[in-house]
Parts: sequence; structure tokens; C-alpha cells
Amino acid sequence: KSPQGVQSCSDFSKVASKATWVVIPSVPTGVSLKADNNVSQITVSWIGNGANSYKIYRNTSNINASLTAIATQSTATPYVNTGLTVNIAYYYWVKACNANTSGERCSDFSQVTSATLVVPPDVPTGVSLSADSASQMTVSWNSVTGTNYYEVFRNTSNTNTALTAIFISPLASSSTTYSDSGLVSNTQYYYWLKACITGDNCSAFSEMVSTKTKIRIIKLNDTGITWGGNYPEGNQSGNNCSPTGFATGTKQDCHYGRDAQAVAGNLSRVGGGNAGFDFTKLGSTGTVLVAQTQDWSNTGSESAGTKWSCVKDNHTGLIWEVKSSVGTSSNTANIHHKDNTYRWGGKTALGREHPNREDAYYDDWNTLVDGSNSSNSGNGLCGFTDWRVPTPRELRSIVDFSQKDLTIDSDYFPNTPSEFFWSASPSVEKHFHDTDAAWEVYFDEGFGGYRSRDKSYRVRLVRSDFLATEGGQVVPSAVGSQEIKTYIPNEWHDNRYTVHHNGTVTDNNTGLMWKVCSEGQNWSKQSNNTASCSGVLRYYTWKVALELVNNYTFPVSNGYSDWRLPNIKELTSLAALDRSKPSINSTIFPNTRGSAVHFQSSSPYADDSNKRWIFVFNEGFYEDRDRDNAKSHVRLVRLGR
Repeated sequence: KSPQGVQSCSDFSKVASKATWVVIPSVPTGVSLKADNNVSQITVSWIGNGANSYKIYRNTSNINASLTAIATQSTATPYVNTGLTVNIAYYYWVKACNANTSGERCSDFSQVTSATLVVPPDVPTGVSLSADSASQMTVSWNSVTGTNYYEVFRNTSNTNTALTAIFISPLASSSTTYSDSGLVSNTQYYYWLKACITGDNCSAFSEMVSTKTKIRIIKLNDTGITWGGNYPEGNQSGNNCSPTGFATGTKQDCHYGRDAQAVAGNLSRVGGGNAGFDFTKLGSTGTVLVAQTQDWSNTGSESAGTKWSCVKDNHTGLIWEVKSSVGTSSNTANIHHKDNTYRWGGKTALGREHPNREDAYYDDWNTLVDGSNSSNSGNGLCGFTDWRVPTPRELRSIVDFSQKDLTIDSDYFPNTPSEFFWSASPSVEKHFHDTDAAWEVYFDEGFGGYRSRDKSYRVRLVRSDFLATEGGQVVPSAVGSQEIKTYIPNEWHDNRYTVHHNGTVTDNNTGLMWKVCSEGQNWSKQSNNTASCSGVLRYYTWKVALELVNNYTFPVSNGYSDWRLPNIKELTSLAALDRSKPSINSTIFPNTRGSAVHFQSSSPYADDSNKRWIFVFNEGFYEDRDRDNAKSHVRLVRLGR
């Protein structure tokens, strides 16, 4: 202290700068290793935590003392450690580090992970592929010594990049075959294999094998019409197929197909039925009734052949539910009662499970579907547990267009009211007053159209060994003003057809060959291998349309002379019900008019002798029209049935 008792201090020292603090990052987590035995490398991955850099450490023992980092990365991008040796265990750690001008500070080591490279199995050899059916392939290969399991890969193009195995055989499996089901008819598939040992240590890909699935032929039933329609009006009686009012040699529906073969006595079939139909009655467990020609009786029995539960269509392979008139018409008391009715849209309705489905789906017929599949102590109606509501094509198949008032063979399908029956397919078009609609068939006259979904109609179930919508693919872009609904399965995709690049195309589903263009149009091949139909569609009376094909030869190489007017079932087989304006594949059949467009069939109308059946392609329904006054377009067909 100074004499006066006051404290005295020196001046400030020279300034010293303050160091910036470096934050130690947290320890990296999620460290994992992937050993790639084929190229002797291990990939190290971890979860980034925002550090400036990451250091990777490796050892051949579980000791991290005095280690030097083998790599440093500025991001948490996986590090690939190459040039390693098989049968040696490698241990890895990761540190996260931050640094600035003051230095670097790192986290502790991450948790250790280890991997051992092994010699992978040999690549499978002798890989072969066979198309078993329209929906199944079988892959076969030679056994690889020391392999625990195999992985099978599939693609629809010749590339195996980023593929996921569709099948992994059980460990220690000795199987060298794999059956791949649920495929699309007439579609090219590509396959590869890997042989693996425990720990997902696999060989490289085998050589690729490829082939197409088989073409599924969906057999069309004939119309049942064995008589001719006169012109301008009148129908022949019995099985008389000599209509009057046409030029000599003119032929129509009754001259072709299974119906004509039945009349001539040269149709081979398993069961019975009118004209070209071929039905067999089945008991409640699926057994064929011994007595097939007896009439139905509510008090009858299977042993006597007077009561049956199902009918098998031997031509199409479909099996149908038979309706009952026993008891009361209640959807729960007797689920098979003929008078039970339902709003549209229950289980197995097409599009029901699609995330982008449109409009109302009701659950009314679920009791019928579930009850049929669970009956007989879980064995199902007639021994089947895959009952569903039929597609429009399937429902049309049992229509007998030779009859009126009830267009079905009541000897096999008793207790069938002359009413509307729902199909499983929603309609692209709205019904009257802009209400949601779905497709149906009216068994009083046989025509097919669409009705409001909230209306209550009958349902007859069907089942088969193949999916009703088998072959559905990605929907193509709309052509012109065509409207396409993606939630409705597309059965009419390009792969369904074989284009011959000469003005003709074969429908692989039915075996029918069609002219690409309608009459009045001219076909030409475009530079990109697509077809063009130029010119204006012509309208024809029924008489002129039928006479058109007399001595007709379409001018192509190896020209055919058996073109004809299609019957109504053949014509409706082209209807693409996932679209409208027009309801046809417009890539395969270009320049088909999108509105007010109806086409002639060769089928006369049983309920009015002044009419014939036509198909309306702008929406996809068929109906009756006057033979003389209502002119229609013509698209010719050959082969089939």
C-alpha cells in the first residue's frame, strides 16, 4: 500500500487471443458390415451424426489399441474396404471427429463389428426354364457342392441390377427346381440364380434364361343358335339353317362352330346341353352325378339325379353355382335361394381392393361368397373354396341366345329367374342420372349392359382353375378421347394380341383372327411398326353385311377366304371394359370410332324376328336392333370356336 493506504496496480499485460472450443461429437451408431465374397471386399456403413469427418479403423483381432485409421471420410457415405483375404475375421470401428484451427477432437470408438470373407459357392450351371402353363414357369439347375440354399431372381427385362430374390430355398435344401406361379400369359420372363452358404454369402449370378409363358386360350361357348334369321324379318324354326332373303351362299351364326357341329352330329362332348353347350351336374361335394338327365325336384336327391349343387361347363372349364327354391328367400337362411338379391360390389368385385377404386362398393353378397367357400365343414361348395362373382365374359358364356324369356339351359340351371344378374366388373360409364354403375346380364333376353350399383339384383357364383382376370397388366395411355380406369384390371393389354403386320391380328386369349381395320377403312403399316386405319367406317344393313363375305378374300400374303361376320359372343370378346369411347384396345385396333359406334354380329335375335344382335363399342354393351333399318359397322373374323 502507498503511504496514504491506497492500492496501486501495473498496466495490462499484452493481449492473448482466446482459443475456439472444439466440440467432441457423439460416438457413431448403426455400424454394419456387408461382405462381398465375389470381389473380396467389405463395405462399412454407419449413421452420420453431423461430424466434420469420420475415421474407419480395422484390425484382425478384437483390439482397438494403437490403431491407425485406414480411411477418413468427410461424410457418412459407406466405405468399401477392398483387397481382403478370405477366411480371416476383420474387426471394424468408426470414430466421429470435429476440427478447427485449434485442432481436432474425436469421439470414442464405436461398437466393434466383424465379418469374415469366405469362398463363395460356385455359380449354378445347367440352368433351364420351361413354361408349364399360361401362368407358371419352372426353373431347374444343377446342384452346387457345399451350398446351403439357392436364390432365384426374376425380371421382365434382361437386367439383373438391384433385383430382389423371388424365392430363397430352405437351408440345407437339396431341391434344384422352383415353380414360379401367378405369371402373365404370353409374357417374356428372365431368370437368374445364385448359390449361397450361411450368412448370405452367395455366388455371382448364373447365366440368364428366358422364355414366354404359354398362351391361355379362353374358350368361347357358342351362342346356342342353330336356326337362321330371314331377311328382312322372320326366323327359321327348329334347326333349319337355310334363311331366305339373302344371296346364294350367304352364311350366318348357325352355319359355324360347335352349334353347327352338334346339329351335324359330329360334336364330341363330355356331358349334355342344348346345341354346342357341354354341361355336367355335380353333387354338393363335387362328385359327378350318376344320373344326368333327370329333372330338378326340391324334394329330390343326388343319388336319384334330381338335385344337384353345381354345374361344370366342360368346354370353358368354369364351374357354376346352382340356385335353389327350397325355404325362404333370405340371404342368410338359404344363401343359394334363387330370389336372393344384392347391391353391387361385395367380395371378389373387381377393383374392390384397389387403392384408387372409384364409387360405391356394397357388402351385400359377402354372405353368399363366404358361405359358399366355408360350407361342407370348410371344404366349400362342391369341394371348392375359391368361389367368386363372374366377369361379364364368364356370365355371357352360359347365355343361350337361341331362347327367349329365359336365355339359359334350365335343364342344368334350374330355379333361374328371368332377371338381371350382376357381374364382378364395375362400369367405366355412369348409369342414367349419373349414378355409379356395374355390368350385368339380363337372362330374360340375354342382353348385357350396366346398371346402378345401388339396385338389388341376383348373383350366380363361379369358380375356375385360373383367375378371371389373368393377364392383367399396366394400363396403357388413353388413345384420343378414350377414358381408362386404372382400378379395373386390364385384360386387353397389347401382349394379349399377336400382330401380324399385314392387316390382321390374333387374339391369343380366344384364338380368333381379326381384321385390324373395320370395313371401309384402309390398313397401312407405320414406320414404328404400329398400324393405321385410314378412311371412313361404312354402315351396312344386316343383309349387306352378311353378303359382304361371300367369296371374300382379304388381300394379304397367303390371303384367307374364310372371313365371316362374328357371332355376338365373339364380338363381345373384344370389349375392353376398363375403358370407353371406344371400349377396345385402340393401339391394336386403331381409329375405332369413340361414340355412337355399333357393329354387326351374325346372330339373329330370338325374341323379335325383325332384329339381330349388335355390339356398341363406345361403351361396351350389346343389344338388339332392327335388321333392315338400323345400319351398323362391320369387323370381320376367322377361325375360332
